[in-house]
Amino acid sequence: MFQYHSEMGVRERDQKKWALIRNVNQALKVHTLLPGDYVWMDLRTRREFDVPIGAVVKLCDSGQIQVIDDEGNEHWVSPQNASHIKPMHPTSIHGVEDMIRLGDLNEAGILRNLLIRYWECLIYVSASPDGRVI
Repeated sequence: MFQYHSEMGVRERDQKKWALIRNVNQALKVHTLLPGDYVWMDLRTRREFDVPIGAVVKLCDSGQIQVIDDEGNEHWVSPQNASHIKPMHPTSIHGVEDMIRLGDLNEAGILRNLLIRYWECLIYVSASPDGRVI
């Protein structure tokens, strides 16, 4: 039993350590990606309506970064193309009801928020002060 509690303490310390590292990296603008992190990926397709797409990091190994985008496509990003990946603000990960609260208040952030709301069947527009759905 004592060993179990000591293992739990190690796990809690490790989780706190990684949370601290993420906060420090964010404060220093150093982007260390870990599996499970959400990112913006600029595909650079050179199309007319080209905006970054949301993705989740699946693997960061041997310099290569594997991400799965919002459409379910897998991408491998080499270290020389790592500048095409930017961390996603927490409000863009699960979406928000009021888009003015988006931390990524740009075209990509708005489009992803609409996509999330579409997936959750929460599409509506309210333009009245009393909250009537229009």
